[in-house]
Amino acid sequence: MLRQLEANSEPKGNHDGEFDPKDGDGPEILLGVDEFRVNAQACEALGREQDIYQRGGLLVHVIEQTEEPEAEAVVRRPIGSISIRELPKPLLRERLTQCGRWVEWRGKGDDAQKVPTHPPDWSISAIHVKGEWPKVRRLEAVVTHPVLLMNGSLLSSNGFDEKSGLLLTMPPSLSVSVPDRPTREDVAAAVDELGDVIQDFPFETPEHRAAWFASLLTPLAWFAFSGPAPMFLIDANIRAAGKGLLADTVAIIVTGRRFPVMSYTNDKEELRKKITTLAVEGERLVLLDNLAGAVGNEVLDMALTSDTWKDRLLGGNRGYNGPLNVTWFATGNNVQLGADTSRRVCHIRLESEQERPETRADVKYEDLRSHVFRHRGKLLSAALTILRGWVVAGKPKHGLKPWGSFEQWSNVVREAIVFAGLPDPGETRLQLQSMADRDANAMESIIAGLNEMDSDGRGLTTSEIVKRLKDDLSANERISEMRAAVEELCGKLCGRLLGYKFRQFSRRNFGGKMIDKASAANGKNRWAIVVAGSRRGTKDTNHRNHRTSHPPASDCDGGDGGDVPGDTDGESLASSDEVFGKTDISALWL
Repeated sequence: MLRQLEANSEPKGNHDGEFDPKDGDGPEILLGVDEFRVNAQACEALGREQDIYQRGGLLVHVIEQTEEPEAEAVVRRPIGSISIRELPKPLLRERLTQCGRWVEWRGKGDDAQKVPTHPPDWSISAIHVKGEWPKVRRLEAVVTHPVLLMNGSLLSSNGFDEKSGLLLTMPPSLSVSVPDRPTREDVAAAVDELGDVIQDFPFETPEHRAAWFASLLTPLAWFAFSGPAPMFLIDANIRAAGKGLLADTVAIIVTGRRFPVMSYTNDKEELRKKITTLAVEGERLVLLDNLAGAVGNEVLDMALTSDTWKDRLLGGNRGYNGPLNVTWFATGNNVQLGADTSRRVCHIRLESEQERPETRADVKYEDLRSHVFRHRGKLLSAALTILRGWVVAGKPKHGLKPWGSFEQWSNVVREAIVFAGLPDPGETRLQLQSMADRDANAMESIIAGLNEMDSDGRGLTTSEIVKRLKDDLSANERISEMRAAVEELCGKLCGRLLGYKFRQFSRRNFGGKMIDKASAANGKNRWAIVVAGSRRGTKDTNHRNHRTSHPPASDCDGGDGGDVPGDTDGESLASSDEVFGKTDISALWL
């Protein structure tokens, strides 16, 4: 069940409970055939409602989760969570009667008089879909904790802030104290305060520990920078290393509750719908829990590099075009990310040496979640002190390496982390990219195998490559690894699918080598390995044992430009969109 958070207001009425058009101070809305006037007056009156907002082209209100979420809910939020929902027509009708006095003429001549009436359906429908309501306040987000603003100040007073568009609903039990001008000593003490909470987690490197600090500061500093932030991936070398617990330390400090959880899917259409729900409902934090298998596609990548979202709403032609204020978190064991996704991730890696980490008894806080909840105000104050300390120090820069797509986040959060004496959390992404990019790992194995298979550097068609992989059952380790890599990359040994992938990764640097077209004789692309950065057609000088002939292409398929339409496995050929996993990007936009 959901409960609307409403401003205090008492409906006006006579002693019989019937609304009297002479009562109250709401404007009179006189019905007539000039519908544009009626609707304009109603929209202006609606601006009097203190708990109705507009966001992303929708009329919205703020609600509280009062019961456990349903199992099929897109986002499973804990009880007490605050979210944003579109104002449904029945509630809009109710609010229109509260903000204005609806009347119409009845009778004729001298007997005509204004009498109370209900808002007509035609007016309610028109107002509901207008997409723009000049007097209704614009809501950027709902926050339940103080946040750093663009000007470096902290928003810490409950209520709606017109300038930022933020609605702060901080619970009365939360006490936050941040010095106006924190000193270096204040910042160091804040780091120690927060470090005490995570002291028992086996971070692989100090940079991964610093990435946890960055994950905590990001939602607090979100409205102090423009643009998106990377996803924070907490993974480990073994189950029960503490990934979920470490994630919850962030959620409890920031929101006072455990993480809202969303399941990840590689189905791009389904994932797009889920992200649209997150955007519309104003979710601030979300956890993709227990990731498994290959993770990453262009829909997720788009969400990770956007702070706005545009999409059609289900059940009609209306759309949402507004903020996407989500700080993304994910957990998993040895997660395998796509190439474009891995560069959008800040990595928090745990490395446990124990066979059963869950049996550890040498921890300071046996019930860490309860400890963090009890001391939430002090821990939240420490995190805000780090940010505020960096601001009053003049927002110093530290010559950090650029991080494309996340420049503004880097200029605030990464800089504040390094200012506090911690390593640069951005360093974790480089190791993650080399470890988690399954496409890159597969291509490196394919390049190594092709370098041996095509020893004279003349190039091979993808159908020739696949035939050799199927025919060569020797114990050659490099060819075996290449065979497994092609199956990983394409899903099966298929020349046509491999050709699509080769075109996708053509002339991309993999460990100093690139795959490139050697020739296209008779319409058949031949692929060869070249040194990274070399001109097209330059052979790899590491090739050996020049040969003058190649085995003929198999009769399975033409690979890249072959002339045989069939497929060796007897399956229908996939289209290029299916191979690349493309979605109709236009479907993401109205």
